[in-house]
Amino acid sequence: MKSMTGYAQTTLSIDAFELHCEIKTVNHRYLEVQTRLPDFLRHLEVNIRRQIQDQLQRGKVDCRVEWQRPQNTQNSWQIDDAALQQLIQAANEINKLLPSAKGLSVADILRTPGILLTDSVVSLEWEAPVQTLIAQSIDALQQVRVQEGASLQGHLQTQLSIIENSVAEVKILLPQRIQRYQAKIEERLREVLQEPEWQNRIGAEVALFATKMDVQEELDRLQTHISETRRLVFEQQGPVGKRLDFMMQELNREGNTLASKSIDAEITQHAIQIKLAIESMREQIQNIE
Repeated sequence: MKSMTGYAQTTLSIDAFELHCEIKTVNHRYLEVQTRLPDFLRHLEVNIRRQIQDQLQRGKVDCRVEWQRPQNTQNSWQIDDAALQQLIQAANEINKLLPSAKGLSVADILRTPGILLTDSVVSLEWEAPVQTLIAQSIDALQQVRVQEGASLQGHLQTQLSIIENSVAEVKILLPQRIQRYQAKIEERLREVLQEPEWQNRIGAEVALFATKMDVQEELDRLQTHISETRRLVFEQQGPVGKRLDFMMQELNREGNTLASKSIDAEITQHAIQIKLAIESMREQIQNIE
């Protein structure tokens, strides 16, 4: 099991340069990948996205790649003509809207990222190093997500045990409470209806009411859902977040029915405990891939 929340940062050296990758993920219903790259690596964006999508199934992913040249390194400089033309075009569009705006200066152009590159940056082959960098970053991220997933497993196991214990307690209490409630109703009805011909009718009505209040089926389904949830948490391979979310809906439905049919304060308390445990699991499951 993996959490959708994670963070990793890696560095890779290539010639006189260093590539830095920072990748972080948060929970999301689907997989959404955002990349931020230096201009001279824009042509690799599709490959980077595909590389991430091959390894991650769910979550909002933010991947940022930066480069750094060591100080005191001698290089000749080269202007990125395409980036410069884009900058000039953008400046012209702004001047049309704001004629009074100050035009671009040489200093403004030089301060713009991606305009001025060293010959070595342009001439280097970046695809393989970037692929290695992203792979290392994803591996580091997955380790963090697995660690978070193990923590989530422990939390879910605790909540499942709480539900299971409450179900077991209700199963013990239920026959006693139905019998006690039936005796109480019969006693009250006999006080009101003394005629002999009403005795059979009283018994039938009480039996029908007791049947309606019987939650044995709900308890059995709760136990079945607990077993399936535990299997998904500890045995199922691959992403399980969506399936677990569905199981929480099923558990919640049975918990609501148990609470609505309750005829005893102690059973009601167990139903509330079950619902609280389910809600706690639902919050955590939102972070599971």
